[in-house]
Amino acid sequence: MSALAGSGTDRQVALEVRNLSVEFEILGGTIRPVDDVSLQIFDGDIFALVGESGCGKSTLVTALIRLVPEPGRIVSGDVLLRGSSLQAMNTESLRRIRAAGVALVLQAAMGSFNPVITIEKQVEHVLEAHPEVWKSRRKGLEYFDYLLDLVRLPTDRIRKSYESQLSGGMRQRVAIAFGLLLKPDLVILDEPTTALDVINQGIVIEVLKDLQAELGVTIVFVTHDLAVVAELASRVGVMYAGRLVQSGSVDDVFYGDRRHPYVRALLTSIPNVQVAGRAAKAIAGSVPRLDDLPRGCRFAPRCPVAEAACHTDDPELILAADNAVACHPLNRRLEVVGR
Repeated sequence: MSALAGSGTDRQVALEVRNLSVEFEILGGTIRPVDDVSLQIFDGDIFALVGESGCGKSTLVTALIRLVPEPGRIVSGDVLLRGSSLQAMNTESLRRIRAAGVALVLQAAMGSFNPVITIEKQVEHVLEAHPEVWKSRRKGLEYFDYLLDLVRLPTDRIRKSYESQLSGGMRQRVAIAFGLLLKPDLVILDEPTTALDVINQGIVIEVLKDLQAELGVTIVFVTHDLAVVAELASRVGVMYAGRLVQSGSVDDVFYGDRRHPYVRALLTSIPNVQVAGRAAKAIAGSVPRLDDLPRGCRFAPRCPVAEAACHTDDPELILAADNAVACHPLNRRLEVVGR
């Protein structure tokens, strides 16, 4: 059983994940893209979930609100939103939570809209579906205008537009406004800056900062771009081959003395234009297949500091202050220091 990643703080927990596992049936057996993941997200966090493609990030965020696509299924663990179990909720309670409790903004913003009706008409459909949040259609539309202004878009033009009339960056920002329409406490964004040019990436980052400051909303976002994490996030969780290997503040995870070897390798693989003559260094080996995982630590075959135990025993996610790490050498060093 994993320790809770991040429980070293006294802030109020907005979302808690307890030993969550997700399985997919495939030809010849099953795979677990999310395997025994535990973490905590606190009020006011901008929490980034990072890792290489295929590590389980997107599967995890859909599992948070029980939207894992078939043939996937949650096989163990639980997710608690302010102490209430989402696994135990009935369909109607879960529908309400997905509306006004937690919002999910998907990666492909184009697929989030109906292409044959205007943005305004789609807003009206959402308002009609959730009268428990907005009893007045007019007030709901006024709030959407307020959100469009926050995401730096012209209200009149956007409301009368079809999604095909919007650029990629505009679609992404409209999708974020949609996600906030029902006033959720927590917003999950899957790769909000992917496929955007540098200018639009910068705009989206600034928009998310403004939204957090203005509305106090808790934000969870998935990305593989460490530069975006450093610019935007307050805390970060790092996944590898379905497991959470480190979680904590951005400063601790990226720059602290208990960085997981995988995190070190990721940072080394980024080109640094400020250091003359330093070339980016690729991580040796390749990410393991989920249907052919190595014994012990899943990063061990690629790890430059792996020990014998790393190839036989799963490392436990050990918490020290606000920095949780699953690594035998690091955690053994922590035990020695603590004696």
